[in-house]
Amino acid sequence: MKRVSIIGCPGAGKTTFSRKLAICTGIPLTHLDRIYHDQSHAYQTDTDSWRSRVLSETKKEQWIMDGNYKSTFDIRLPESDTIIFLDYPTYISIWRAIKRRIQFRKTVRQDMPPTWKERLGWDFFAFILRFNHSVAPHMRQLLESYVDKDVIVLRSPRRAEMYLKARQTT
Repeated sequence: MKRVSIIGCPGAGKTTFSRKLAICTGIPLTHLDRIYHDQSHAYQTDTDSWRSRVLSETKKEQWIMDGNYKSTFDIRLPESDTIIFLDYPTYISIWRAIKRRIQFRKTVRQDMPPTWKERLGWDFFAFILRFNHSVAPHMRQLLESYVDKDVIVLRSPRRAEMYLKARQTT
């Protein structure tokens, strides 16, 4: 395990899981949200720059990257040796997104740029509600094509904790 992509529904806990995995393994962690939402770059409107930045991150010797950004799957996933999909029920992601919004309403999460304002708008909420029916099936199908990768699908927070605990002893 040297290059790890962590994907899943918003609110599933990708950032928390990746932080814990980085501590267990000593592998450097890159939060794609922090890069993408950095206002000093125009990544949200400049797709070429965004993809170039992600490509440069994948050229590093070791990394853990948390975040979906399907537009960069074709860059990140082939460079990964391990892909971890947090494939949780919708209610977990909804609850965690609401909890995060409340918890960080007046502060900035450490995985986000300093200018970030935590929000949970209707579009984001609706995306989480649709994720398991519209996005996750495509992700599962895509992951089936990576037979040369260690693809790990964790279907509950309990399984994720068990996985992390096992990594601590190795």
